[in-house]
Amino acid sequence: MDITSIGELLIDLTSAGVNGNGVALYAANPGGAPANVAAAAARLGAHAAFIGRVGDDYFGRLAADCLRRCGVDTRGVAYDPSAPTTLAVVSLDERGERSFQFYRSMGADIRLSRGDIPEDLVKSSSVLHFGSLSLTHESCREALMYALELAESCGVIRSYDANYRANLWPDEVSAVAQMRSLLPHADIVKLSAE
Repeated sequence: MDITSIGELLIDLTSAGVNGNGVALYAANPGGAPANVAAAAARLGAHAAFIGRVGDDYFGRLAADCLRRCGVDTRGVAYDPSAPTTLAVVSLDERGERSFQFYRSMGADIRLSRGDIPEDLVKSSSVLHFGSLSLTHESCREALMYALELAESCGVIRSYDANYRANLWPDEVSAVAQMRSLLPHADIVKLSAE
């Protein structure tokens, strides 16, 4: 495998105008930064895989099917019968800048566990790509740290997207501390203005 991404696969509900009664319409677009990396890599011709957890629901199947259509290996996608697929409502301001409101407190992606990690997939990858949103909850943090441990033991290059979303953390101090804790585990780090 050229690149395996681990983290959130969710649905971005993006504004799609209004109907004839003035009621807001939203398009359900599969998203999540690590999932987007896997999809983009596959579309560019890389052998890409994704590890994550979605609800065993319509949105979860929609998101996983989208990855498969992009050419992503989805054997690392777990379907959770007890938690819904995470949703993010995406809004644009007058400058076109995005903001996100997450419906994640019960979302399947935060329930990713160590047992969901296909060891062979991580070990056989050239690159393991991960993001900081996996640090916001204990279960997915433990799963990520296990995958990083496997990758490090096999010499897999680790790519880290320090993706800060303030409304997913209890406070900025906690976010900074958790996000910095991953730096020693990364060979490549992607940063944004946030």
